[in-house]
Amino acid sequence: MTTSNAVRTLRSFQEEGVVALNGRRIKVLDEEKLQRISRLG
Repeated sequence: MTTSNAVRTLRSFQEEGVVALNGRRIKVLDEEKLQRISRLG
């Protein structure tokens, strides 16, 4: 995965309320949803 793809994915997760981004920090807000995304792709 390229850096730009990772950033795009993280921003998408942020818009969905899965994570919060603050500079270089990532806070998981919805662990269950993140696990579902991980399993289902």
